Amino acid sequence: MKTPWLVAVLLAAFVPLGARVRAQIPERSWGIVMGTVYDSLLGAPLDHATVSLGHSARSSQTDEHGRFVLDSVPAGLQTLSFWRSDLDSIGLSAFGATVTVEPASSVSVALAVPSYSTFWKAACGSGVRAAQADSGLVFGTVTDAETGQRLAGAQISFSWLAVERPRPRQWVVERPEWNVATDSAGTYYLCGTPVQYLLAARARVGLFTSGLIEVLVDNRGISRRDLTVSREPLTGRADSGAALRGLATLVGTVRGERGGVLPGTYASIEDARQTVATDSVGRFVLHGLPSGTRMLMVRRIGYFMDREPVDLRNRDSTRVDVTLAEATVLDTLRVIATIFDPGLVSIVSAIDERRISGFGYLETLETIRRRGYVRSVFEDFPEMIVTGSTYNFRLAIRRGDFYCTPDIFIDGFLADAEQLSSMSLHDLFAVEYYPRQFPGLSKYLRPMNDCGVILVWTTFAR
Repeated sequence: MKTPWLVAVLLAAFVPLGARVRAQIPERSWGIVMGTVYDSLLGAPLDHATVSLGHSARSSQTDEHGRFVLDSVPAGLQTLSFWRSDLDSIGLSAFGATVTVEPASSVSVALAVPSYSTFWKAACGSGVRAAQADSGLVFGTVTDAETGQRLAGAQISFSWLAVERPRPRQWVVERPEWNVATDSAGTYYLCGTPVQYLLAARARVGLFTSGLIEVLVDNRGISRRDLTVSREPLTGRADSGAALRGLATLVGTVRGERGGVLPGTYASIEDARQTVATDSVGRFVLHGLPSGTRMLMVRRIGYFMDREPVDLRNRDSTRVDVTLAEATVLDTLRVIATIFDPGLVSIVSAIDERRISGFGYLETLETIRRRGYVRSVFEDFPEMIVTGSTYNFRLAIRRGDFYCTPDIFIDGFLADAEQLSSMSLHDLFAVEYYPRQFPGLSKYLRPMNDCGVILVWTTFAR
């Protein structure tokens, strides 16, 4: 008679190999995670956001109601995170939560961008002032451009142009300036800025500074801007034209929004004098640039100009890819007044009469609202030269080998480029540009100026 242990061995020999493998490796359990993502800063669901599972490649997109579904999620404790490009661009990312997934079941989770009050209390505390709907928050770090070391005690100055209209036909232009310093961790917080404004920021460490960088505080009221400053003294950095020099190199490629490369596009750094054009494959190289955070300008006729900050380092190359949006130009435009205001109807009629003459160019409310800021309204006008920054620009008209300054009228009254720079894009109703005089402009012609005329009409015009 066979012994029991021998029977067991013989029976095991006849068990299929696959069955033995399944017995040794237990099956994993899976579940489903579903939920919503909410933007507490805007008070609305966050659509088209990417929800990711831990550090894996598993992800899902939220629908128009902020809903998402992740199936086949391993059972156990899992980490979820979400992001969207516009949140990432203002420094708000890596939000998430943990969730326990049970085998063969679903679990619901609510994800959200923290509220404005939460950000305000964390950054500004309760001793600054209570967070208000029109009070923005800017934060970031200041680091050494070459070493990456965070710099404590760095000074950051912020300024912007503010315009008020205390009474009809009167403009008051001011330039507030606030200063903050980085803490021991090299972090700064600026509390109480205007919302939906473009701020100018510059970091300073001793005698060394960054470039003048633009910071947009959008309707969420929060923006992040990290700045770098080079503390390496270099001889011969400044030339007779006050342009800065250094040992940094910027390499870039410029493409159109449809994907094709754009040769003949001009690129420059605002603090440096050098300007180069892209080659046949849309590539440009700028040498001898100052280190630190600088403002890159890329422009091409028929496209909206792009301005973005770049971090440069001495003895190193920085790469950047730029995409330009096409500027839509219509051959003929007609303005139709839908507001029953005799004053406004009269203005619209006069604009239309001048347009028919064919001597000038017109930007209407529809095309103006497609622009990103007031400065960009003038960048594509023929013979127009726009210099300076977004918040403080100047206008000139090319006349052969020299330039002249056009007269600027806002709502029919003589103004200047500083007043125009301080206006909001949403204040503009129409913009007329006449590079040369013609009889229909007799009301706006001045004997001492034979340059062009710019007529700006605001939503306050009557």
